Amino acid sequence: MKSQNKASFQSIGLLIVLIAVGTFFVIRAIRDRRRNHGEYRPQFEELHHAKDLPYLQPPAVEGLI
Repeated sequence: MKSQNKASFQSIGLLIVLIAVGTFFVIRAIRDRRRNHGEYRPQFEELHHAKDLPYLQPPAVEGLI
């Protein structure tokens, strides 16, 4: 009977540790998401949208002085 109680306490302890670790990572992810929400990064926006611009043809040689 003693070994059964000991195993039960160990499994409960392991479950508590796993829940604590999972909670830590969930809270950390939520805080990180909130920290970056609504952040204004003009350089990133310019680089991101510059990839979508159409290719500009060079001017004709006759038009250059």
